[in-house]
Amino acid sequence: MTQKTALIVGATQPAAEHLAVGLARAGWSVVALSEDHTRLMQLAGLAPDRIDPLHMTLGSRRNAERLGDVWGAEPVHLLAQFQPLALPTQITLAVQSVMLMTQCFADGLASAGGVNLIALPRARDAADVMAQAAEGAHARALRALALTHEKDGFSTVGLLATKTRGKAMAAAALDIASGVQPVANGSVRGV
Repeated sequence: MTQKTALIVGATQPAAEHLAVGLARAGWSVVALSEDHTRLMQLAGLAPDRIDPLHMTLGSRRNAERLGDVWGAEPVHLLAQFQPLALPTQITLAVQSVMLMTQCFADGLASAGGVNLIALPRARDAADVMAQAAEGAHARALRALALTHEKDGFSTVGLLATKTRGKAMAAAALDIASGVQPVANGSVRGV
């Protein structure tokens, strides 16, 4: 069996933590990226032989490009991006970060035929203009990424957070990553 590798950006979000542990238990190698050093180290301690922590500013172009350059075309089976949940009121920064990380790891995703999974916030209140804008901006960015990279051999899919952001979202992401739940490129699934 080939070792599968996942990069989880915004790894200290509750759903991301559950996903990291679930992937580690399934035998995946997990690289967890987050700005929260303390929680990141706690997460890595849950499966030290499978989860490698990487403290990183989520919106840093320089750090992302360096990491992408070092990573190169090394296979990435799952790029799970939780920046939209980690930065709910910083829409532009979250969208830019998702697009940048996708660009930096596109070669690795393509070499593995991987999945670029993006956790999307759901606007719970129709009157909340900012939340509506965030949901729309993230959905449009996801579709643009899906179309841009469709020919590269990897899929971009979204998980739209409903009331639960923890175990249910992690379970859906794990099903998508492992191929149990096939999804079409550019699709968004509510959880």
